[in-house]
Amino acid sequence: MAFFTSPATKFERAVRAFVFLQGKGTLDDSFIANDSRDRTLPNRTYVASSFSPDRSYRPEGVVTLDIQHHFAAVEQPDQTAQAQRVAMDAFVGDTMDALNADSGNPSLVNLADAITRAGRWLAVTDNTPEGDAIAAANPDMVNFRCDWIKFGQPLISRGKPDNDSSNWVEVIHLSGFVSHAST
Repeated sequence: MAFFTSPATKFERAVRAFVFLQGKGTLDDSFIANDSRDRTLPNRTYVASSFSPDRSYRPEGVVTLDIQHHFAAVEQPDQTAQAQRVAMDAFVGDTMDALNADSGNPSLVNLADAITRAGRWLAVTDNTPEGDAIAAANPDMVNFRCDWIKFGQPLISRGKPDNDSSNWVEVIHLSGFVSHAST
């Protein structure tokens, strides 16, 4: 039943679009979980780790989302000490800046509305070749709705993608209730 994965991937795409529309990163350095494009560092990967439907027969409910920030940990010979750490802190900071745009409103209702608008933006062409391609790939986003969003506990965790990696990973945790709306 593909409809159970649809709300999760919609949330991945909407939050990715939101961060992009805030001027933080590009669509080329940001990926959703099942994106098979080659990935260069640094990059952001939006992974919906779980979806809990409100009702088992409706494609709406709570999605848990991890925004993984992958960054090379190895300093290059021409870099100053700690240059990679400073660059990664700025990269993760860009995402947090975007998510905290509504920091004056503790309910984060404006952030949820902005994510809704970003998700729906994906479905509407601006009559450019790039806009046409984005809209053609996202027609299911036209009725996307993020009803609420909250930061996870913990907010940020760290790790490596595997034991043999020379990459750093910082993960921002969120959850949101997604549904379909006609307006």
